[in-house]
Amino acid sequence: MLDIFIVISRELAEALLVIASLRLMAWETDRRITASPIVWSAVLGAIAGVLLMSALTRIALDVRLNALVSIAFSLSVLWTATSTYASANSLYGHVEDAVDTWLHRLARGPAVIGIAFLVTFREALEVMVFLRGVQVDPCSVASLSALGLALSMLVILVGAFRSIATRRSLLAAFRLSALLLAFVAIRHLLIGIGSLLQAMVPPDMTAPLAGFLAGGPWHAFLIAALMIPVLTGFVGNWWKESTPAFLLGSSDTTPIRR
Repeated sequence: MLDIFIVISRELAEALLVIASLRLMAWETDRRITASPIVWSAVLGAIAGVLLMSALTRIALDVRLNALVSIAFSLSVLWTATSTYASANSLYGHVEDAVDTWLHRLARGPAVIGIAFLVTFREALEVMVFLRGVQVDPCSVASLSALGLALSMLVILVGAFRSIATRRSLLAAFRLSALLLAFVAIRHLLIGIGSLLQAMVPPDMTAPLAGFLAGGPWHAFLIAALMIPVLTGFVGNWWKESTPAFLLGSSDTTPIRR
């Protein structure tokens, strides 16, 4: 249940940050764009993602294909987690650049609503693919309990998101959560690799690797070793962003959001 809660909370927080930044950029571009259609579009996107994956999960998959899905999702989550080393300034900048590009190419209202739909649609798909990869029923008690806790936390975050100081703190917590998400991704990546090896390779050939797979005595040490590059990258990026040259170079490029 802890893994489910971590993934759901992370995806909800990511959607909240992107949509909130989207709303701010859209409001600064055109004051006629209200929050209501953006919120409803985001809700519809999440519902569409859940319904699509619910239909797809009813299709029986081969053990090897299911392991490949789990490996692919774990790698994508690991890439997402390690790519969020970016600072608060970079997060704001990426969203602002993307929104500005869309708003200049398309009609402003439909573009904003479409982006909100796609954001939550993608996050819902990621959660459902994760549940499929770990072979958990989306309607199980563990899944629904984790979803309820994550939604409760999201309501609190939405209420506190109006404060600039709180918003900056949430971005810092979002970056720290990348370490936890990377740990979950590495853990499930090894589980998927173990399932794939068991399905495709004879047991006598996988015997030397049994100690490093899930349930083996060296499994925890392998996860710790794989987390070292993640921690090194996180600390190195934090150290680089703490230097005066970086702070002076980015302080005049990002406006303060209110």
